[in-house]
Amino acid sequence: MRQVSKTQVGLALGAGAAKGFAHIGVLKLFEEEHIPIDYIAGCSIGAIPIDYIAGCSIGAVVGAMHARGMTLRDIHQTMHGADQKLKRWTLPLRSVWSASGLTELLRAPGANVRFRDLDIPFATVATDIRTGRELVIRRGLVWKAVQASTSVPGIFPATKVFRRHLVDGGLVNPVPSQTVRDLGADIVIAVDLMSPAAHGHGDSGSSAPGGSSAKGQPMLNLVETLWRSNEIMQEEVTLHSAATADITIAPNLGRVRWSDFSHRGRELAALGEQAAREKLPEIERLLGRRTTVEEAV
Repeated sequence: MRQVSKTQVGLALGAGAAKGFAHIGVLKLFEEEHIPIDYIAGCSIGAIPIDYIAGCSIGAVVGAMHARGMTLRDIHQTMHGADQKLKRWTLPLRSVWSASGLTELLRAPGANVRFRDLDIPFATVATDIRTGRELVIRRGLVWKAVQASTSVPGIFPATKVFRRHLVDGGLVNPVPSQTVRDLGADIVIAVDLMSPAAHGHGDSGSSAPGGSSAKGQPMLNLVETLWRSNEIMQEEVTLHSAATADITIAPNLGRVRWSDFSHRGRELAALGEQAAREKLPEIERLLGRRTTVEEAV
């Protein structure tokens, strides 16, 4: 049985495609960092406890693998080169790529794993393409739910779950902080990869004549254009989506492309770890304050 603190901590992992490597860095810090024992009542060690996880899109991918007990190294290896693993071109009647590559990637860690089998309570969010409403998924096959949450419109076809056609949850809830609170978390830590604040420097620059950006970078291809269009739309939604978190970690990642699954994993993970480390004093104060209140009661 898992030992959890009296104060239940939830982690909301946001959407962001290859930016999701930053989630691995955040989890690495949480696994390794030790908060003084008197901050957390009932814990035998000082590591930051994660009692609940909710994820959207790439956050659902990382969250599901972590919730079932995979090592961070194995999660990183699974994600590395995903841009090539997912690339299954199809006749573009419903999408640019078929779902076969995505299905293969998500089924590999455990084709028969169901939500009830996970070590940490987990939920993922998707969007019903017919109604435009959010659907929180907490039962059934984990890989299928994660596929629904990661089915970026135009790039992948919708995923059928519970007789509903579902696409990327980032359209309505890119950082599911309220979702993880609804699972039972007292304190919610959100990882936001999509807000304008997460871009900072490292922007790719504005477009210039001749098919390249002002910095000489090539024009985006079709998949990158579809992804970037979704990203632009999600930036404003993210501000509302992450608003209910107690603490928000927003790594400064700059512009990240689909192909960066193959090239920037370690760099992005390090930036995620750095951003989480900067929030440690705030996390420690919040956990300490919460514990003190509970002990007084």
